[in-house]
Amino acid sequence: MLTLFAIPKPFEGHCGVIQRNAVGSWARLGPGCEIVLFGDEPGTTEVAREHGIRHVPHVARNERATPLINDVFAQAMRISAQPVLVYANADMIFTSDLPRAVARVAEHGRFLLCGRRRNLSVSEPINFAGDWEHRLRAAVTLEGVLAIPGAIDYFAFPRLLFDAIPPFAVGRPEWDQWLLFHARVRGAAIIDATKCVLAVHQNHDYQHLTSAPPSDLDREVERNRALALFHRLDLRDATHLLMEHGLQRALDRPHLARRALSLPKFYLPSGPAVRALYSYWRRWVRGVRRDHRLA
Repeated sequence: MLTLFAIPKPFEGHCGVIQRNAVGSWARLGPGCEIVLFGDEPGTTEVAREHGIRHVPHVARNERATPLINDVFAQAMRISAQPVLVYANADMIFTSDLPRAVARVAEHGRFLLCGRRRNLSVSEPINFAGDWEHRLRAAVTLEGVLAIPGAIDYFAFPRLLFDAIPPFAVGRPEWDQWLLFHARVRGAAIIDATKCVLAVHQNHDYQHLTSAPPSDLDREVERNRALALFHRLDLRDATHLLMEHGLQRALDRPHLARRALSLPKFYLPSGPAVRALYSYWRRWVRGVRRDHRLA
């Protein structure tokens, strides 16, 4: 039914623990779910072999050796035999909610299904014996925190939805929200599955970012922003909501207002003058926010 693919970081330390938890949950999604791990980070080969899942070690990278989203998506679409693909960050735990949600919308035509994550602190390997899903839900109910609409860590879509994706750097901002925009350009429904899919993000530090030279990281961030430009949406721009009783259009006032405010993004040109003006505006906004914080 679906191919779930991800680009893990090294399976070391706490990051290794939570990524093993994530992959362990994916391996239990059922026989209709193919799993593919991309990249050659330490431990990836062993984890793939342990769970009997596919491993593709070679991915295109930028000058800092950061994997590029366009190559990973292109490879996943090329090798998958399933009608639906799911990209997920490698620290995300999923339950049987995910394949059920995909099955419910698979006949919708063009769609991009995603949802808000629940942040949960996890420090130990998950015991998958018995009713582990029930235990996870109980922990999320007790301690989980619902993330903001722009924190989107998984995307389910028909395998031919995306054609040309810019060379965004993985783990840097903007590319996930660009996917939502491009899906709308392609006529796809943006389906918010927050109510029906438990997507658990295991809290972690960001040493992989803070250990990088600030100038290198800034260049990757700015490059992603330049590639995305203002072509970004988030879950507030959803056109449909997946609810327990079925799929419904997002026609409430907040969604309609957001859609109206986002409408100019689809018609503004993206030439050099507009890019320069938008870049100047972003710098001005960041400066205002910084001054506000310091005040």
